[in-house]
Amino acid sequence: MFSLILIAAIQITDKLQVLWDDYLVDLPKTTAVLTPHQAEYAGTLMKFDKKWEGDNCNYKTVIEDEDENGKLYRMYYLAWYSGNPVRGERYVPGRRVCYIESRDGIHWTRPNLGICTFEGSRENNIIADYDTIGVDGKRAELWDCFVVAKDPRPECPAGERYKATGLTLQRDNENKRWRNPGLACWVSGDGIHFTFGWRHEGLKGIAGDSMNTTFWDPKRKIWHFYGRGGHRSTEGMDREGTDGVRDVRYSWSKDCRKWEIVPRVLDFGPDAEDYGLYTNQIEPYFRNPDILIGLPSRYVERLTWNDSFERLCGVEPRRKRGGKDHTVRLGRAMTDCIFIFSREGGTKFTRCDEAFMRPGPEFDRNWVYGSCYPSYHVVLLPGRRGDDPELNWYTEVGHFSGSAAALERYCLRVDGFFSYRAKYNRLHPYTLVTKPLVFDGDTFTMNFSTSVRGGVYVTIRGEDGRAIHSCEQFGDTIKRVVDFKDGKVADFAGKPVTIRFDMSDADIYSFCFSKTK
Repeated sequence: MFSLILIAAIQITDKLQVLWDDYLVDLPKTTAVLTPHQAEYAGTLMKFDKKWEGDNCNYKTVIEDEDENGKLYRMYYLAWYSGNPVRGERYVPGRRVCYIESRDGIHWTRPNLGICTFEGSRENNIIADYDTIGVDGKRAELWDCFVVAKDPRPECPAGERYKATGLTLQRDNENKRWRNPGLACWVSGDGIHFTFGWRHEGLKGIAGDSMNTTFWDPKRKIWHFYGRGGHRSTEGMDREGTDGVRDVRYSWSKDCRKWEIVPRVLDFGPDAEDYGLYTNQIEPYFRNPDILIGLPSRYVERLTWNDSFERLCGVEPRRKRGGKDHTVRLGRAMTDCIFIFSREGGTKFTRCDEAFMRPGPEFDRNWVYGSCYPSYHVVLLPGRRGDDPELNWYTEVGHFSGSAAALERYCLRVDGFFSYRAKYNRLHPYTLVTKPLVFDGDTFTMNFSTSVRGGVYVTIRGEDGRAIHSCEQFGDTIKRVVDFKDGKVADFAGKPVTIRFDMSDADIYSFCFSKTK
C-alpha cells in the first residue's frame, strides 16, 4: 500500500500550490466547486492628453525597477491617434514609443527625456518615433510593438540590460506600401535610451502588431518567446463570420537572437473552442515561477450589425467606424481579456473561457476593439483594504474614441484567479481533498476567505491513517498560518499525505508548506 501511494504522490516540496485546476485535487472526494474570479476596476489614474499621445495608447509594458531613490516602476506604451470617427479628423502621423514612471504604481509622471523632437521641442516623454533608426538602418516610420524585458543574467552586457522586442513598418522603395522587415530587438543600458540591436531570426509566421513577449528562464537557461500568429479555423466559419483566427505561438532561444523552432500554436486541449486571441502577456508567476500565467485579449468580430449594436454605448462613432452598410470590422469588433496558465511551459496551456476582464458598465468610451488590453508584467502593490498586497494591471479606455485615452487600474487578490468555493452549509460542510502529496517543511499556510459564520477545518493525514486537525479557521488573508492541536506538521514531512479542507461559506485559493526560519 505504501509503495502505491508513494508512486502516485505529487512532490510539492515547499513551493506555493495554486488551486486553479484539479492538478492536486481528488475530484471524487471533493464537493467544493472550482470558481473563476475577475479582476476589479480600481480607478482611472491619468489621461494621455499630450499632443503626441492620442486615443490609442496601448501595448503597455511595466518593469519594476529601482534607482538611487528606491523603487521605480517604468511603463512603456505606444502613442498614436486613430482620428476622430465622427469628424473624420487625423492627428499627428506615425506611432511613437513613450515612457512614464511611478514610485508607487498609482501616481505616474512624464519625464522630459530630450530624446525625440516633437513640433520643434524635445521636452516630452517620447523614447522612439518615426525618425528613430529601425531595421537595416532605415527610419522606423511606424511602430507597432515595443515590449521591454529586463535581462537578469549577470553576464549580460551592460548596454543590453533592457531588451525591447519591436516591429517597425517602413515604406517600400516606391513609397507605396508598408514593408514589414520582421521582429527585431532594441537594447538599452538605462531603460530610456534604446538603440537597434539585431533582428530576431527564425520567428516565421509571427505578426508584429501585438505584444510579442520574451523572458529569460534561469532554470533551463533559455529565452522563451510568445507572439501573435494566425491560422484558418478548424471549425469553419464561426458566428463572427470568419475562418481566419488570431492565435498565440511559442518558440525558444539560447541567446535571444536565433530562435530554435518555428513558432508553434498554443494547445488548450482537444475540446477548446477555436477563437481569436490577441496579445498574450505570458510570464512566470512570481509566487511559483514553475507556473506561467497569461492574459491574452480575446478578439470578437460579429458577422452582422443587429439591434444590440444600436443599443450599445457610443453607437454614432461605432456606425462611422463601420462605414457604409457596417462592412468595416472596426464597427463590429470588440475585445475582452481571459486568463491562461501552464504547469508545463512551451505550448501546453489551460484556458478559462469566462472573461477575466470585461469592458464593464457601458459608456461612450468602452466596448470597442482595444478594450481590456492589460499591461505586461503583473505588479504587486499594497492592497486597497487590509494588510495583504494585490495583483495589479493597467489598461486604457477610449480606444478609437477620437479623444485622449485614459489609464485605468485593475486589481486581483494574490493567487486569486481561481478558488475552490463552498456554499454555506454548517451541518454538512463541503470538502476539498487533495491527491497524495509529499512536502518539505514544518509550517502550513493557506490563502483563504470566509464569511463571519463560515469557516474551514484542515486535516493532514498520513498513509498510515495518522492525522492532525486544526481548529476552525475563519478570516480573509493570503497568509494564514494554521496551527494543529494534536500533532506537528514536521512529523509528516517527506511522506505521502492528503490534505482535507472541510468548508462552509469559504474560498481556498492556494496553500504552501515552509520551514520555520
